[in-house]
Amino acid sequence: MTTETKKTGRNFFLGFISLIIVVLLATLPFHYIFYQDDFYIVPKENLTFHNTFFTYYDVESLLKRYNESSFMEKAAISNESIFKRLEEKGIIVDKKGYED
Repeated sequence: MTTETKKTGRNFFLGFISLIIVVLLATLPFHYIFYQDDFYIVPKENLTFHNTFFTYYDVESLLKRYNESSFMEKAAISNESIFKRLEEKGIIVDKKGYED
């Protein structure tokens, strides 16, 4: 291997690592919510990968878990960051007071 090839390989590697770091920094602080035909980007409370990408099926799963839980579990679920963000965006609404 020549010195030129080593430098090119090193530059490619550093560029690739830099791209990964930029992508991580761009995705960690936000929830990316894909619900029906809408797309929302909302801030997270903590920098984690938990619920970074949230789809229609994840919303349905969260609602099912909420509806099938006890009073104390409902209180805990409603304090979750993603649940609060979905309520703020109007994706999850409380049916109390609404007439069908």
